[in-house]
Amino acid sequence: FSIFINELNRFYRQGMQDEQQDHLKKRSSFYEQVVFEQQNFASASYLKQIDDAVEQLKGYSGLNFLTTPAGRHNDFYSGNRVYYTLCEQINGFSQAHRATIFHVLYAAYTLLISQYTRSDDVLIGVPFANRESDLEKEIIGYFINTLPIRQRLNKEENFLELLSKVKSLIFSYLSKQSVAFAHVAPKLNLERKVNGQHPLIQTLFVWGNTDKLQLNFEGINACLEQQYVSKTSKFDLSLFMLEEDKKISGYFEFRDSLFDQELVERF
Repeated sequence: FSIFINELNRFYRQGMQDEQQDHLKKRSSFYEQVVFEQQNFASASYLKQIDDAVEQLKGYSGLNFLTTPAGRHNDFYSGNRVYYTLCEQINGFSQAHRATIFHVLYAAYTLLISQYTRSDDVLIGVPFANRESDLEKEIIGYFINTLPIRQRLNKEENFLELLSKVKSLIFSYLSKQSVAFAHVAPKLNLERKVNGQHPLIQTLFVWGNTDKLQLNFEGINACLEQQYVSKTSKFDLSLFMLEEDKKISGYFEFRDSLFDQELVERF
C-alpha cells in the first residue's frame, strides 16, 4: 500500500508543477514475479529449506487453551479485541540487551503462551514481509508469508536466556521468508480441519513498524484513516503490535468461544 501512496503523491506533485509524468515507465509485473517464484521453488536451496522446515515441525501436538466460557454458543470465528499501549521503558530494556523491541515482545508472548497452556513446546505464526528481491520490492501486491515458528522452552532458563534464543531463532527465519506452508504440509501428513482452521498455527504474533503513510497533496488537507472494527478472530489468540512515532500500541484478538474479555485484559 505504501508503494501506491508514494506513487500517488508523486503523480499529484508532477501534475501540479506541470512536470513530465513518468507513468508510462515500464514496471515489473506479476507475471515476472510468478516466473521468479517458480524458479525459486525448483531450486536446490529452496528444497533444502522445505526439508529443514519439516524437521523442525515434526511431532508438534498443538496448544491446549484451557478456558472455555460456559454457555457460550457464538459462531466459531466470532471474536473481540483488547487494546493497550506500552510504556517507553521497553526501548531501554531492548537496547541494554542488544535486542530489538520485536525480539523482547515476541519472547514475552512466547512465555505467556507457554505459561497459559502449560506447554514447553510452543508454535506461533509470524508474518514476514517476503519482499527479499528487488523485483518484489517494487510490485504492488500482497506478499506476506506467515511462518510457523516453533520454540521449545526450558523451565530452568530465565527470560534473558530465552531472549537470546529468540534472537537466534528469528534471525534464522529471515532467509526462509519465501517458504510456502503448502509445500511443507504434505510432508507432515497433516489432517485438514473441517472448520477451516490452520492445521498448525493457533496463535499469531504480528509486528509492524512502518512509517505512517501521508497524503502530500499541496493545497488539500488529506489524511489516511486506517482504523477498522472487527468482531471476528481467525486464530484462537493473536497479538498485534505497531510501532509508530516512537510509541508502541497493540491489541489482543481472541475467540469468544475460548476467552472472556476480562481474562484477556489481565494478560
